[in-house]
Amino acid sequence: MKKYNFIALLLSALFLFSCIYVSADELPIEEITISNAEEFLKFAENCNIDSYSRNVIVSLSEDLDLTGYPFSGIAIFCGTFDGNGHTISNVTLDYTGSTTGLFRYITDGATVKNLKISGVFSPKGSAMTVGGIAGSNAGTIKNCTFTGTASGTDHIGGIAGINTETGVIDSCTAEGVVYGDHFTGGITGSNNGIIKNCINKSMVNTQVQQNKVDLSQITLDAITGTELAATVTDIGGIAGISSGVIAGCKNYGDIGYLHMGYNIGGIAGSQTGYIYDCMNSGTISGRKEIGGIVGQLEPVIAITYSTDTLQILQGQLNTLSGNIKRAAGHIDSTISGIKSQLTIMKNQVADAATALENLMPNDGNSIPSEEDFSNIIQTLQNTASTIGSSLENVYDSLQYADSTLSKDMDNISASLAAMEQTLSGASAHLGGSVTDHSDEDTEDDLTAKISKCQNQGAIYADLSGGGIAGAIAFESDLDPEADIDIFGDFTLNFAGAYRAVITDCENTAPVSVKKQYGGGIVGYATLGLVRRCDNLANLICENATYVGGIAGRSNGQIRNCNAKCMISAVKLAGGIAGQGKTVSDCLALSSLTAGEKTGAILGFAEDLAAITNNFYMITEGSIGAVDGISYENTAHPLSVEEFLQLENLPEFFKSYTVTFEFPDSTTQKVILQTGQTLTLEQIPELPELNGCMGSWENHLSIQYFDTTITSTYEARQQVVQSEILRENGMPVLLAEGSFQPLFRLDAENIQQSLAENAIDGWHFTNAGISTVRYLPPQGYGPNEISIMVLQADGSWTEVPHTVSGSYAVFTPNTNITAFCIIPTQTPPWGLYASTACLLLLCLSVITIVAIKRKKGTQAQQNSSVSEV
Repeated sequence: MKKYNFIALLLSALFLFSCIYVSADELPIEEITISNAEEFLKFAENCNIDSYSRNVIVSLSEDLDLTGYPFSGIAIFCGTFDGNGHTISNVTLDYTGSTTGLFRYITDGATVKNLKISGVFSPKGSAMTVGGIAGSNAGTIKNCTFTGTASGTDHIGGIAGINTETGVIDSCTAEGVVYGDHFTGGITGSNNGIIKNCINKSMVNTQVQQNKVDLSQITLDAITGTELAATVTDIGGIAGISSGVIAGCKNYGDIGYLHMGYNIGGIAGSQTGYIYDCMNSGTISGRKEIGGIVGQLEPVIAITYSTDTLQILQGQLNTLSGNIKRAAGHIDSTISGIKSQLTIMKNQVADAATALENLMPNDGNSIPSEEDFSNIIQTLQNTASTIGSSLENVYDSLQYADSTLSKDMDNISASLAAMEQTLSGASAHLGGSVTDHSDEDTEDDLTAKISKCQNQGAIYADLSGGGIAGAIAFESDLDPEADIDIFGDFTLNFAGAYRAVITDCENTAPVSVKKQYGGGIVGYATLGLVRRCDNLANLICENATYVGGIAGRSNGQIRNCNAKCMISAVKLAGGIAGQGKTVSDCLALSSLTAGEKTGAILGFAEDLAAITNNFYMITEGSIGAVDGISYENTAHPLSVEEFLQLENLPEFFKSYTVTFEFPDSTTQKVILQTGQTLTLEQIPELPELNGCMGSWENHLSIQYFDTTITSTYEARQQVVQSEILRENGMPVLLAEGSFQPLFRLDAENIQQSLAENAIDGWHFTNAGISTVRYLPPQGYGPNEISIMVLQADGSWTEVPHTVSGSYAVFTPNTNITAFCIIPTQTPPWGLYASTACLLLLCLSVITIVAIKRKKGTQAQQNSSVSEV
C-alpha cells in the first residue's frame, strides 16, 4: 500500500514540474482590450520587459487621443496588436534617444495590424532609427497607416526606421513629411526584409532646410569623387536603402530637392535586392544618381576561392614524398628478405662443410662407417636442396623487387612530371578575375534586379539621372566587403561574378540632367544588363553630355530595348545611348538636337562588333546611326513604311497623340498615324474670351512624337465690371485694360484697417488694369470724395481722380490692389458768386455816387471862379 502511495506522489510531482517548465510557445494566450488612453499608457509601461507581451493579443476598441499625455513609445512588443481600424492621434515623440516609434522594437513573430497613427516623431540627440509604427521591425506590420512627421538623422521611415531580414511590411500607407540625412524612405529607411503593396504619399526630403547637413562642407570633388560627402544620401519613396524585396508598391510623393544629395529614387535610394511591379509618379530631384525607381542599382558580387598553385604543389610534393617512402620501404623489405635467405643459405653451407669435414679421415680417427657415410650424404643432399630452394626465393624476391621498384619509380617520375607541369602553368592557378554575368539572367535570379516597374514622375539631376535608375554602379563605402558573398576559404586562386539587371520596365516622364549621363532608363550603367525596356519620354539635357533614349552611357549590355523620344544635349547623344558597349536588337525613333558624336542609335560605340541588329526610323533631319554613320545589319536606317512593317513592333511606334489644351485646362486629343501631319480640319477652334483672340502654335510640324499644344491669346483693350452692384443696379467698379481670357474683376468690400475718416473701401484684382471707375455710395458725388490707395508698406496715399458721370476715375499702379474714400467739404460756390455780384454792384453804386459828387464839387468851384 505504501508503495502505491509513493508512486502516486511521484507522478503528481512530475506533473507539477512539467507545468512549471512548460515552453513559452505553450503558454496560454492572453487577450487585452484597450479602450482609453490611460489603459494604453499602462500597457506601454508593462511592455518594458519582453516577456509581458509574449502570447498576448491586444485589441484596440476605440480611437485614442494622446494630446498632453507623456509617452515615449512601447519599448518592445512580442505579441499581436490589432488596431481594428482605430486611430491613435496626436502622438508626440521628441525625447532624446534613438530607435523611436510607437513601438520601438517589434520582434520576430510579432504582428501589428489595422492601426492608424498620427503625430510628430522627431527625437533629439542621435535621432537614429525612427519610424511611425516601429523604430525597428523584425515581425509583421500589416494594414497600418502613419500620418504626420517622422524625422531624424539615419534610418528614418514613415512606417519603420529599419525593416530587418525577418521583417514584413504589408499594405501600409504613409502620408505627411519624412526627412533625414541618410537612409530615409517614405515607408522604411533601411529594408532587409519584405515590403509589399505599400503606398507612400509623404514628401521625403523635399526641402534642404529639413536636414542637419553642413552645406559648407560640400565640394564638387566630394560629391563626384566619393559617396562619403557630408550630404543627404540614399533617399527613396518606399525605402532609403534595400537589400530585400519590394513588390507591388507605389509612390505618389515628391522625393528630394534640386542640386543636393545622391542615391535618390522614387522607390529606393539604393538597392541590391529585388524590386518588382512598382510605380512612381512623384517628382524625383537631387544631385547625383537620381532615378524614377532607384537612384543607384548596386550589383551583387560572389567570389569563389579554389585551390591555388602553392596548394597544388604542396599536394604534389606530399604525393612524391609518399611514392619515395613507399619505394624505400619496398627496397628495405626486399633487401631484408634476401638477407634472410642468404643467412639461411650461409648456415646451410656451413652445415654441409661441417658434414664433409666429418667424412674426411683424420689422424686418430677411424673411417666412418657406411651408415654414417650414408647419413652424411643424405644431409648434404638435403642441404643442397634447401640451398636451391633458398636461391629460388632470392631470385623470386629480386624479380618482385624489380617489378615493385619499377612501379615505384614510375610513380615518382609521374609526380615529378606533374610538379613540372604545375610550375610551368603556375599563373593559371594564381589570381583570378571578376566578370559580369548579368547577361545570363533568368526569372529565378532575384538579386540586384528591377523588374516590371514604371516611372511616371519627372526626373531632375545634375549627374546620372534616369527614368528607372540613375546609375548601375558599385557603392563607394567604408566596408566594400559587406557587399560581397564569399564562398570557400581564402586562397591565391579565385573567380568572381557580379550582376545587376533592369528588365521589362517603362519610363513615360521627362528626364532633365544638367551636366552628364541622362538616360530614359538609366543614366550611367558601368556594368549590368538593361533588357526589354521602353522609354517614351523626352530627355531635356541641353547643357549635358552622354545622353540617350535608353542609357546616357553604358559599359554593360543593352538588349531588346525601344526608345521613342526627343533629345537635346551638347554632344555624345544617341537614340539608344550616348555611348554604348554592347547594344543589340533595339529600335529607335528619335529627334536629336546635339553637337558632335550624335547618332540615331549611338553617339559613340567602343566596338562596332558588339553593336548588332538595331534599326531606326528615318525622320526629317535624321542623321546616321552611330556618330553620323549607319551600318547595314548593325545600326540600319528604315523608312517610315519599312519601320512600321517590322515584326512585333510595339504599338507606341505606330501612332502619336496631339493634345490641345484650352484656357480652362480642358483638353482635346487627336491621334495620328506615325508620319502623318496634323491637318487644318483636325485643329479645334478657340473661342473668343473677354475680347481676346486665341491661336494654336507650331501645329503643322508635328509628325512623330506625342506633344501638348497650349492656346495663346492676344489681349484686347476692354472694360469689365464687378459683380457687386449699388442700390441703383450700377456696378461698384468698372476696370479698363488688357485682360487674359476668363479674367474676372473680383471686388471685396473692406470693413477694417481703412484710412482715417474713410467711409468705404474695396480690394480688387489688379491684373492688367489701366483705369478704375468707382461709383461712390448714395449721398456722395464723385466730386465730393478723396481717393486713398493702400501702399505696400501699409500706408494710405491720396491719388488724383477725375469725374465721368457718376463715377470717379483714377489710375492704379501695378502694386495697388485696395483703395478707400474720404468725403470732402464742398465750397458754397453759388453763395460765393452771389456775394461777389452784390459786392460788385455795391462797389459800382459807390463809384457812380462818388463820380457824381466829384462832378458837382467841380461845378461849384468853377461857378465861384466865374463870379470872382
